Amino acid sequence: MLIKPEPSLKDLQLQLESTGLKSEDLLKIYKRMTLIRYFEESIRKIYHGKTHSTWPQGS
Repeated sequence: MLIKPEPSLKDLQLQLESTGLKSEDLLKIYKRMTLIRYFEESIRKIYHGKTHSTWPQGS
């Protein structure tokens, strides 16, 4: 297994600049990602162990 080194801050800055995204755009994306993750975790806790499927269970 090949382990790649962590990118340097310079590498990350170059990648960011190549996307054309601004800091504000990245913050909006991060906030949306966090909201989606929070929703997914909440749903997982609510429906933990429950199945809502028409497929037969077991067999």
